[in-house]
Amino acid sequence: MATELDCDFERPITFNEAGRFLPEGTRPSYATWWRWWRKGIRGIRLRTLVCGGRRYTTASAVQEFFAKVTTAANGEPMSTRPPCKRERGIRQAAAKMGISLEEPR
Repeated sequence: MATELDCDFERPITFNEAGRFLPEGTRPSYATWWRWWRKGIRGIRLRTLVCGGRRYTTASAVQEFFAKVTTAANGEPMSTRPPCKRERGIRQAAAKMGISLEEPR
């Protein structure tokens, strides 16, 4: 089951832009990114969204994907809650309590 990406707080990026997060010489091709979204690695799929017929991801989705793949490769138990959902829950709880999470200027 895919989870939605929260683009209110993060700019969507193309697969080619996502490759810039990796060291030079190890950047995957567009087809590899597409395969990671479609089939995944070790049962873990890259989260994406479609806008205007084009597929995008986010920096946090890429980081989350690689963290989960690494965890699975190491045989460690995986976290069940993505970091972006945790952050969203914190913002919602703070809003209910009337607390501002913005840093003072």
